Amino acid sequence: MKNYLLLAFLFCFLKLTAQDCTFDPYQKKGGLFYFSTFYQNYDPKQVREGVCQKIANGKPYEYREFKNGQLQVERLYNFETGEVYSEFKRVKKDSVIAQLVYKNQGNKLELKKTFYLDKNKKRCWREENYRNGVLYSVHYYRNLTHQEIIDAGYAKRPDHVIDGDGYCDVSVLFGPELTYHPNGKIQSIKHHEFIITDYPSLTHTQTGLYIMYAENGVEIQRGNYKDGQPWGEFIYHFPNGKLASKRYFENGISVGNWVEYYEDGTLWITINYGDAYYWPTGHEKRYSKTGQLIYEKVIAKNGVGYHHEFFDNGQWKEKTLFEHGPNERTAFYQWYPSGQLKQKIFLRPQNDTLSAQFYEDGWPQSISIYKPAEQYSENRSYYTNHQLFTHVISSRESEKLFHDNKQYAQNGVLLLRTMISDKERSNFAFWPNGKLKSEKHYLKDTLQGWWIEQDSSGIVQKKCHYSGGFRDTTCLVSKPQVLQPLEPGLRKAVLPITITALSRNLSQKPLILTKKDVEMRADLLKRTLEYLMTEQPNFQLQVVKDSIDEFRYQLSMSESVYKQHEQKIDSVLDLLNLKKRFSRNGGGFIYQSYRGSNYYNGPWIDSVFQSVLPQFSGYLQLERSNVVTYDMDDKWVYGRQNTVLFEYIMAKQIWIVTVNGTPVVHYADGSMEVFNGYDVPAVQEYLLQNHMRWE
Repeated sequence: MKNYLLLAFLFCFLKLTAQDCTFDPYQKKGGLFYFSTFYQNYDPKQVREGVCQKIANGKPYEYREFKNGQLQVERLYNFETGEVYSEFKRVKKDSVIAQLVYKNQGNKLELKKTFYLDKNKKRCWREENYRNGVLYSVHYYRNLTHQEIIDAGYAKRPDHVIDGDGYCDVSVLFGPELTYHPNGKIQSIKHHEFIITDYPSLTHTQTGLYIMYAENGVEIQRGNYKDGQPWGEFIYHFPNGKLASKRYFENGISVGNWVEYYEDGTLWITINYGDAYYWPTGHEKRYSKTGQLIYEKVIAKNGVGYHHEFFDNGQWKEKTLFEHGPNERTAFYQWYPSGQLKQKIFLRPQNDTLSAQFYEDGWPQSISIYKPAEQYSENRSYYTNHQLFTHVISSRESEKLFHDNKQYAQNGVLLLRTMISDKERSNFAFWPNGKLKSEKHYLKDTLQGWWIEQDSSGIVQKKCHYSGGFRDTTCLVSKPQVLQPLEPGLRKAVLPITITALSRNLSQKPLILTKKDVEMRADLLKRTLEYLMTEQPNFQLQVVKDSIDEFRYQLSMSESVYKQHEQKIDSVLDLLNLKKRFSRNGGGFIYQSYRGSNYYNGPWIDSVFQSVLPQFSGYLQLERSNVVTYDMDDKWVYGRQNTVLFEYIMAKQIWIVTVNGTPVVHYADGSMEVFNGYDVPAVQEYLLQNHMRWE
């Protein structure tokens, strides 16, 4: 009866002390979570006591018990299934002091830690890792005390990582390390020496015997480690138990005579490591299963050596000549099975040829020549019919680069040529009959000089002269340009696109444009679109649903501010010639819509209002233009807006209208062309000229 009353009392006590609480894992003192001292309200003097749990849908998903601030029990629950996936609890059984079990989402064992005190009463744990519920590895760790760290000569650890038992946040591996195959059989056995350190990840602890087994239980590797490095003889076997190789190490460095075998016991590789050879290589030989030498590599101590490789018939396959050291040089040769040289490559050679490749008939495929003294290089490549394919010559004199790149057809006719001289570049293209196809000249990657286009008979189709990337004369064009009128739907879209561009103005200066100004830009845009539709078959225009024939502005502010300054606000709106469309109130704010015939950007509006309302900024804005839809690859994309950039370059008296990333130049003579006065490396150069910009 007394026992029953005691149990009932304990149940009621736990029920009364249990609370739905917030647990902060950082409010603690100690390096290991499960052995720290926890407190609350950020006050180390208020240690946690009793039961702390979190409830969701009437069920706990976190449960913890504390005694004197130390965690006694912790259970974490799967929010969906309600099953415990992590459980820690303190126990007292022999030397065991606590245990942690962790399961994955499939409720299969993933991690198990058993904490215990060793014979010296030091805190340790055995860590078991599982894969799909099957034991995979076992490790042993020892938690170091702060005094052990100090006695070993290391710096003191921060106070907050030292727990109530004197242990800090450093734990080291020791003892055996085991891994297992999925069938449960042992896979490997390692041993770790117990070493006191404040940086375990940089400390080599593996020492003693190392063994690895195949899934069938056969030993496939055996050797020894010392201070984390292989030391002594290592013996390897195939899974069938036959000898695979013998290797030797001293402090991790390869030494001695290595041998490796094929699975049938035939000799495969021999490597002799010794003082006579260039470290870390040795004298290596490889044999075919018939005993034929197929590979040999040796580099003497002075860095001079070779690598030879043969086909099974004894013919040369590859050869490399080495010369390591201050005069680093390498020569590489490769052959076809027929014995014909395939290629040769040189690194820092004494001759001028860097590399050469050959077809199987012996004719060159490519040749690369370099003369360092003259800073001269030459590269040639050839077709299979022995005709020259490319010929590139480069040289440098007084920091000036000279480059000549030619490309030929298989019949020997020159097709392309690029010539570079310092900052000047010329591009030439030719028809298969040898006639000039096109000619362009650049200065600092910007068009400069004549641009000529000809048909295959040599008749000029286009001849234009450029300066600074823009035409400076009327073009000679054989066929006059005929623009196709826009479809009604696209013509209707011109003004809205213009307003879209203006409404996204990036200028920080006050700007006002009349309806006439906007219509002028709309006309530029209309002609630009006509040109793009005619000359650029891949150009795509995003379609605006509705036409816009006026500017609309929205005023939004708190009702209290509006009522306080209503007369001043109305006077400014009248000054701007804006007519009210509608007004509505809600949530303590007032929203009014206005329309007008002029476009005002944000800085202009603010400058006008601030003359009467010093604190006014951003209350009146141009309404967002219509959202557009864009059809690409048969998929509708919503919310896209057209992007238009207007630029007026006063030095050239020309307009640049960029629609969706495609720039079109409007010249003073009324002609147009897609802007191609610059290449990618100098795309910003033309912006340095005096111009105005709206986006």
